[in-house]
Amino acid sequence: LKLFELAAMVSANDDPKRRKVDLAPLNQEVLTSTGREKLRETFAAAKPFPHGVIAPICEEEAFAAINEEMKEGLRCTFKESDLFKLYQTQDLSGMQDDPQFKGLIQLRNAIYSETFRAFISEVAQCGPLTDRVDLAASTYTDGCHLLCHDDVIGTRKISFILYFSDNSEEWTKADGGALELYGQQPGAPEGVPEQIPSACVLPTWNSMAFFTVQPGVSFHAVQEVFAVERPRLSVQGWFHAADPPPKATLATLAQITATATQVPDFSLNWTAPEAPLSAALSDEDKAFLSQWMDEQYLQEENLEAISARFEQDSSVELRSFLKESRATPVAEAARARDLKDGFSGTPPHPYNAGVGEGWKLSGVPHLGRNLTFEANGEADQVGTQLVDIQKSLFQTAAFGRWLKAATSLTCIGHRGEVRRFRPGLDYTVATHGQMTQGDSVLDCTWTMVYAGADDQSDEQAMWDTGEVGGFEAYIGTDESGESAQAAEVYRADDDDGPLVSIHAAPNNLSLVMRDQGTMRFVKYVSGRAPGSRFDISQVYSIEQPESSEEGEEEDEPDSEGEEAGQ
Repeated sequence: LKLFELAAMVSANDDPKRRKVDLAPLNQEVLTSTGREKLRETFAAAKPFPHGVIAPICEEEAFAAINEEMKEGLRCTFKESDLFKLYQTQDLSGMQDDPQFKGLIQLRNAIYSETFRAFISEVAQCGPLTDRVDLAASTYTDGCHLLCHDDVIGTRKISFILYFSDNSEEWTKADGGALELYGQQPGAPEGVPEQIPSACVLPTWNSMAFFTVQPGVSFHAVQEVFAVERPRLSVQGWFHAADPPPKATLATLAQITATATQVPDFSLNWTAPEAPLSAALSDEDKAFLSQWMDEQYLQEENLEAISARFEQDSSVELRSFLKESRATPVAEAARARDLKDGFSGTPPHPYNAGVGEGWKLSGVPHLGRNLTFEANGEADQVGTQLVDIQKSLFQTAAFGRWLKAATSLTCIGHRGEVRRFRPGLDYTVATHGQMTQGDSVLDCTWTMVYAGADDQSDEQAMWDTGEVGGFEAYIGTDESGESAQAAEVYRADDDDGPLVSIHAAPNNLSLVMRDQGTMRFVKYVSGRAPGSRFDISQVYSIEQPESSEEGEEEDEPDSEGEEAGQ
């Protein structure tokens, strides 16, 4: 500890001018013994995990000048994945002396100076910090966000964010963009965060938030920015230790890339009409299904076209899938529920909005969060209607045989859930744990969203463009394993795009064959979305095609032919 104190303080033999140059443009009042001690106390006592805020972090005039440098000179690239949506600059670590960024470079050098690193080390009581420079700038415009994670990658020890948010007026909770901090979920295994943040830090102009990076502990997120034409500009970076932290298996990235240890159970119980699932679709089946499904999807020529499309793409979308008499009551009940829960108003919305009457908060925020429905006692109308469709249609043997006709796949078992993704709150993340364990499965998802009066409405356009999220995407994993660089930006450099992307639409059914090595996610639903995404998510285990070793040997090409085919 004495070494840190000595490094953070100026001895009688130090040259005051040299210290001034090293630390400009930082607010050097915080480096005094009084400021340092107060900050150390508040940092250690902060909940849900140690964190602090320094404000002002810089001299006001210098900070404003740096802000202008970044706004005028830095170029941002749009990035979007299952975990984030933002604009990011190039790495600022290697930026050389450039008159255009004189102030920014001076700030970077001051932050990573030996004196300031020793100061942060003492305040956070985290041990020595190396001289590795690691930072970049990001801009969050309205709709941008970064979902829950713990920042653990490599030797990161302290995370920090300098806020250059628009200061034309005071930044408030209504503007969004807060740094959300998540505590540990009581009674849950180590490394599982609470479903709702327990503390928030507003991105206030000329302030620096910082916290200790700890595997499975330092869970945080950047709330969606709701302010329009008031960007949340920040410089974020990390101080590094010499060695990686212990308990690295608890880190967000490790949990996301961990494979499942258990195969999900599928129900083998199918309701009437009775007949083998591999049998042809009968007239009795069609008569039963016509009570629920639109007639066009029961006609032979249409089924043949659907089957051909599925065989070609391994996926198909079917609009207006349910009969209007079945879909309209669900649409009306869903809209009424959104209005009741306040989702027609301006965000942000309470994290517990919509909970109750059978709807419960599900998931853990670093892997996903949404509501799921289980009828018990006084149940919500739309939830009850969705469960009725699930049980009366999607879990029947007749529908299983319809799936056989539409996809040529024979279903064996099924499992599913009724879900709600609320605007400004809910999403799922693509994880290795959701990949199939060897066998392919058939995903069958029916959605209901509010999309205005017709297909040409502004509300439907918002869903169709993907600007408000809510779409379901399928992506493949990198068989060679993620590189350290790819991991550090959470797959931001994946330019190949999703294998399949299905935009949310009212009364829409999607069928997707999901192979081993394929992940899926429902993109975060923006607070600007017209309403919630309600869905019935069914997964069917399917009869796997039999392989013939003898046939494989006969058809195996020689090495030259195989290479030419590739």
